Amino acid sequence: MAPEFRATLPPGTYFLGDICYVLDERLYDEVWGSAEYRDGLFEVGPHKHAFVVHGTSCGDGCFEGLPGGFCYPVDSGVLGLVHESLVDPNTDFAETNTKHTFTQPVTFTVHDGRFVLKDKTGVLLRIECEPANVKVT
Repeated sequence: MAPEFRATLPPGTYFLGDICYVLDERLYDEVWGSAEYRDGLFEVGPHKHAFVVHGTSCGDGCFEGLPGGFCYPVDSGVLGLVHESLVDPNTDFAETNTKHTFTQPVTFTVHDGRFVLKDKTGVLLRIECEPANVKVT
């Protein structure tokens, strides 16, 4: 059993999904790449806008988010939240990521293949990344 990963992000607008689809290429290579593409919370620039990323438990696939049933495609083996200011302006995220605006801090937790977003009111979204939940695309 892997240890729990937890990161808290400040209020703001974020994109949820595989960060390879939305994170600005320079940040993907220079910030995350210089950290050897490890799981973690990364703050960028003077405003400390952030992205958080964690590997899925079974690599690539399409993972269902609940509630809502959106299928998050994964091609780089990770899911994460990316602050809107760090998104590549030329990206078309509609089929790969969902956009969320949080009015209070949000916690991104990963444990045993389950990604959970929650705030002080409770669970907002969960994504199960277990082999039984992978959809073939």
